Amino acid sequence: MEENSINSHENRIISLLLIISIILLGTFLRIFMLGDIGFWGDEIQSVSFAKKNISTLLQYISKTEFSPPLNYIVLHFASYFGKSEFIFRLPLALSGIITIYVIYKLGSLLFTSKEGLVSAFLLAISPFHTLYSRDARMYSLFTLFSLSSYLFFYLASKNNKLFLWILYSFSITLSLYTHYFMVFVIFSQFIIVFIFISEGAQFFGRIASKFFLSLAFSFLLFLPWIPSLIRQLSINQQFITKVSVSGVLLWIIDETFRWLGTGTLPGMFFFLLIVASGILFSIKTFRHQTFLLLSAFSIPIPFTIFLVIFRNWLFQPRYILFILPFYLVLAARGICETGTRLKRFKIKESLSIFLLLVTIFYLSLSQVENIFSLEKENWKDAASYISRNMHHKELLIVQPSWGFWALDYYKSLNYSDTSLADENIKKTGVWFVKPYDGKPGKDLEKTTGSPFTLKRSFKGWNTINIWYSSSNLEELNFPFLSFRNTNKMENKYDREFKMDWSWFSSSGKSPKYSFSENSFILVSKSPLKNYLLLSSPILLSDSDSAINHKSFNGLYCSARIKASSRKILPRMDLYFYNKNKENISIAGLETKGFMTGDFTHWGWISEPVNIPSNAFFVKVAFEIPEIDNEGEWVMFDNIKFYGFSSSP
Repeated sequence: MEENSINSHENRIISLLLIISIILLGTFLRIFMLGDIGFWGDEIQSVSFAKKNISTLLQYISKTEFSPPLNYIVLHFASYFGKSEFIFRLPLALSGIITIYVIYKLGSLLFTSKEGLVSAFLLAISPFHTLYSRDARMYSLFTLFSLSSYLFFYLASKNNKLFLWILYSFSITLSLYTHYFMVFVIFSQFIIVFIFISEGAQFFGRIASKFFLSLAFSFLLFLPWIPSLIRQLSINQQFITKVSVSGVLLWIIDETFRWLGTGTLPGMFFFLLIVASGILFSIKTFRHQTFLLLSAFSIPIPFTIFLVIFRNWLFQPRYILFILPFYLVLAARGICETGTRLKRFKIKESLSIFLLLVTIFYLSLSQVENIFSLEKENWKDAASYISRNMHHKELLIVQPSWGFWALDYYKSLNYSDTSLADENIKKTGVWFVKPYDGKPGKDLEKTTGSPFTLKRSFKGWNTINIWYSSSNLEELNFPFLSFRNTNKMENKYDREFKMDWSWFSSSGKSPKYSFSENSFILVSKSPLKNYLLLSSPILLSDSDSAINHKSFNGLYCSARIKASSRKILPRMDLYFYNKNKENISIAGLETKGFMTGDFTHWGWISEPVNIPSNAFFVKVAFEIPEIDNEGEWVMFDNIKFYGFSSSP
């Protein structure tokens, strides 16, 4: 008896030393060089929200994001300690480190301390979890809270103590305030409870009632956010074209299961093998535990497939990072049971487990190295390069348009170098920036009249390319808007050529104006309907003959549109006139809208326009279909027009 006690004590010490070592390893992987890499697009969005005061932050999230607020609030309080990448990422790195201990506890409770230690090691070196523990987004935090909910759920169902049910309820609440996918976790716990209920009424009376009371309490705590959630449900989340069922399944296998393993194809198959063995080895002796893990891991996947197929939802593997711990516990069970069974062949259990873990570490190594050597999107260096090399009058085109925001975060593109500020320079070139290893399209090259040359590539998970065209580019003067010099039009379709600005509204009223160079804001004095504001003419030629497409390749329009409400849908059109001042054509400008922490609603216009061969003037039409309330506003900002000439 005394010898067993000594062995048990030694085993506890060994387990303690091992879990401390594993946590230190996980800490190193999540903290080392944490601030050396710049923010990528989604992080910039999160940080921009977090820098607002709490009231504004909550307002923006409820109107522009389909996301709960907790991660943004955490980042907001982190900002009190600094504004660096390290500071903003640190809370998420810490949550990732804590998750290593939580998975150790869950694995030990479900099986033995061996499974707990192996689970913790697998999570500590997981490229998937490491990558998003070093990210100022909600995925690591949500993984911690959702895993904790399962830990407390299991403990409470075993011990039936009130404080455990309270901890379970709070973990559910924190999860709901972090990510809406928590409903999938709750649903999986529903399934588990109902399956266990079928085993006897005693369980129902002892456990199920407290389970439902805990959920009810969590719902009450989440109730204040419900109005915001209802508003968010109206936000358009469709980002991709419809895909086939077979396409989705292949996507999940290739992306999700690859990252749930080691991030590599060999690692994916290796993990699938050991997870399958873990299920087969445990289905009889650990039936309840295996069912719990399978439910937690597998139930979110069909919901994800449904969202992709029927809602055209943009899926990324990081959205289901929270199922990774359950997958790894099953893998740990397979590894440990494999080691146990190999003892029959005179192979030490510890050696078998060690070799399997070394194999997994080796398969993970390439992706772990990429985490430290590759940026997701290197907007920081891209912005610095543009600011150092771009002339203050040159045209910057970024596709997709949200890249403007990413560049602006790191470097305001206000070129103060006096050597580049020669006002006599009329014709310049075009810079084109595109992530995802992109390049300019043929239509853009046709408009600029000159080919693009790749100047720099900033490598990363999504490589950002910077291209340059030495096109002859001339910025056209945008006419000044004066409220006193605006004329009321007879109707919306009045195309009569006027030298002054003119307007029309079905309500018969015009909003207030505030104008500055290349920018103006309209504020409604009362509800507005079918409002049209038409600029004074912009001269396309200073000669007696109209510009033709042979000597003038095209017109490029850029502007940023902002509004006080996402329900306001402003737009811009171009009205072309010939030499006789007759309207000859209208070109619509597409507004590419994105929700951000800058304003409640904003979008860019950034596109080339073909100029009719006999066009002599162009007018800019600013349209607002409807504004419901007094005091609502629309801003047309940084309005610029460039003409491309094929001759110097």
